[in-house]
Amino acid sequence: MHLDISAVKEPGVYTGYIRKKVFFLGACTAVLALLAFISVGVGSVMIPFSDVVRTLVFHSSGNTEMIIWN
Repeated sequence: MHLDISAVKEPGVYTGYIRKKVFFLGACTAVLALLAFISVGVGSVMIPFSDVVRTLVFHSSGNTEMIIWN
C-alpha cells in the first residue's frame, strides 16, 4: 500500500498524524524502559528502584550489583 499523494489535501493533517504516532511510540518506549528497570528490582530480594538505576547505569559495586547482574 502506497500513499497516494494526490489524496492528501492537507499536508498539515498528515504531519500531525505522524507527530502523534512518533509521540505514542516514544511514550511506549519510555514506559517499557521504566517497567524493565522496575522488574529487575522485583523478585526474591526487593531492591529499591534507586539502587537498580544506580547499578545499571553506573555499575556500582556491592551485593546489589551481584544480585542484578547474576
